[in-house]
Amino acid sequence: MSKILSISAVGHDCGVAYIVDGEIKHCFAEERFTRIKGVLNQMVFPTFSLQKLLEVENISLYDDDLIIVMPKMILSGFEELKELSSKKLIQLYEHHYSHACSSYYISGFKEDTLIITYDGGDSSLIDYQILTPEIVKEIEECGVPIHNPKSHIDDWYKKWRENPHDLENFNPKEYPIIIPEGKWTSQWKWDRDTKYTVSIGSNNNIDLKYQVSSTDSIASLWHDITDMLGYVGGKDEGKLVGLAAQGKFNQEMYDNLSPHFTFNKQDFRWYGQGVREYFRSLNTFDFKVKQDIAYMLQMFTEQYMLEFVSYFKSKFPDTNKLCLAGGLFANVKLNQKINEYAGFDEIFIAPAMSDEGLALGAAIAKSVELGEFKVKKIKNAFLGIETIDLEEVEDIEIEPLDPIKVASWLKDNKVIGVFANRREWGPRALGGTSIMYNPTDPNAQNYINFRLNRSEVMPFAPVVLDGYEEELFYCYKSKYASEFMTLCYNVKEQWVEKIPGVINIFDGTARPQIAKKDNEPFYSILTEFYNQTGVPSTMNTSFNVHGEPIINTLHEALKHLKNGVIDYLVTNNKIYKLKL
Repeated sequence: MSKILSISAVGHDCGVAYIVDGEIKHCFAEERFTRIKGVLNQMVFPTFSLQKLLEVENISLYDDDLIIVMPKMILSGFEELKELSSKKLIQLYEHHYSHACSSYYISGFKEDTLIITYDGGDSSLIDYQILTPEIVKEIEECGVPIHNPKSHIDDWYKKWRENPHDLENFNPKEYPIIIPEGKWTSQWKWDRDTKYTVSIGSNNNIDLKYQVSSTDSIASLWHDITDMLGYVGGKDEGKLVGLAAQGKFNQEMYDNLSPHFTFNKQDFRWYGQGVREYFRSLNTFDFKVKQDIAYMLQMFTEQYMLEFVSYFKSKFPDTNKLCLAGGLFANVKLNQKINEYAGFDEIFIAPAMSDEGLALGAAIAKSVELGEFKVKKIKNAFLGIETIDLEEVEDIEIEPLDPIKVASWLKDNKVIGVFANRREWGPRALGGTSIMYNPTDPNAQNYINFRLNRSEVMPFAPVVLDGYEEELFYCYKSKYASEFMTLCYNVKEQWVEKIPGVINIFDGTARPQIAKKDNEPFYSILTEFYNQTGVPSTMNTSFNVHGEPIINTLHEALKHLKNGVIDYLVTNNKIYKLKL
C-alpha cells in the first residue's frame, strides 16, 4: 500500500494532498487555515495544512513508507525544504502536467480525451525531477523570490481588512517580493514559462502533444485588466465575468482589439501587450466604460478560446471528451461556450482548476506511476477537514436537525448557514460550507450582499436537486462537471422569473450545482423546500464574509451566527440558533 503526500509550495494557493493506495484521502488549502486569501499571501510554505494532515492521519513526514512529491514552480519554504530534503527524496512533477492530472484522472472519461491546460504560466526554473539538499541550496544561493517577514504581511492585511473598499490601500503590489539577481533568476526567461499545454488522455495515460512557451497568456491579461479596473488580479477575475453581462458591444473597442485576438495556427502563441496598452488609454473611472471593457474582454476570450479548442478538436477528431484545468477555466461563462459550441460530447473542468489543484494533481501523477490510480469519477469534493459538532455553546441553543423546519425558514427568507460533512476542495461551496437562501426572492442579491458585507457583481448561484436540472436549465450534457459548479447554462424561460435570486438577470444564465442524494443534509433540505414551494432549488453561496476565505471551522461558523451574518446554522445533525 502506497502513501503519497503532495506538498504544493508554489507561488500562490498552496496546500497539501494525500492519497493512500490509489484513494484520495485529503486536500487542504493553506488559505483556509491562515484565513488570508492565497493571492494575498504568496511564496509561503503550507505549514498549517501540513500540520493538520499529519495530525488527522497520525503520520510523520519521515515515515519510511511515505512518498513525498511536489508540483514544480518556484518553490517556497527553503528552511522546511532543507530539512525535509535532507532526509527524504522529493519527486517533482511539472506544473501543467499536475494540472492535467487534476482533471483527466477524475473525469471518468475512458475513451480518448483532449486535455487542455491554460493559465498565467508555470514560471518553472527547476529542470530536476528529484529535489535534493544540494539543489535546494543552489536555488536559494542563486536567488529566487523570497517573501517579506510575516509580520509585514499581517500589518498589510490588517490595514486592508479594516477598510477593504479603500482601493488605494489595497494593492498586492505594495507588498513586495524580493527577487535577488543570480543564475536562477536569469533563467526566469520568456522561453521557460509555459502558458498552455495540449495533451491526449488515453488508456490511463497522458500524452503531451503541444507545450507553448515564449508567449503571453489570456489568463495573464485577465489578471492585469482586473488590476487595471480597480479590483485585485488573481482574486477578482470573477467580478469581471459578472460585470461583462452588464456591458454592451462597443464598436470602437472592437476595431482596436480584434486584430489582437486572431488564433495563430502556426505556433499557437498569443501576444497581448497591444491589448493592455489600449485598455490603459480608456477612462476606467467611468463605470460604463468598465462594464464595456468587461463585456469585450469576455467576448474576445470566448471567441479566441473557442477557436483554440476547436482547432485542436480538428487535429484530434477522435476525441469526443474534453478535460480543462488551469486558472483560465475558472471562467464559467467561457466554459459554457466551450461546452455548447466546441463539438464535444462532454467536458469536465478540474473542480480546483487554479493552482489550488496542483497538490492533488502531483499526488495523482505518482499514484498513476505506481499503477494504483485509474481514471474514475470522484464521489464528491469533500476532501477538507471534517465537521465536529459541539454539545454546548454559550448563548447558543442546539436542537436536532429537522429538514422540514429548515425548509420553512428558507421559505420565509431566512439565511441558513450549512457547515456539514467536510470542507470542499476547490473554490466552490458545494453543500459542506454553504449559505442557503430563498431563490424566489427578487431582492436576494442585494439582501445577501448586505448580510455578508459583500458588494458582488457576480450573481449568486443555485443548487438544484439531482434529476431536476433539465427542468430549470438547458443542462443536457456535462452534468458531472455541474456537480462541482464549474460552468453556466441558460435558464429556461419559464423559470427566469421564478428564481430571480440565483440567475444572472442580465443574460438569463446560471451556474448550477447538481446535488446528489449523498450530499447531506443539503439534499434533504432541498427536498423539503421543493415539497413546500414546488421549487427544487435554493441559493448556494460560499460561507464567508467579504475579504475572507471560505470558513474552515465550526468556531468560525458560530462566530458568523453570533454576528448576525446568518439566522441559523445547520451541521450534520444539529441546528444552532441564538438563544432568545
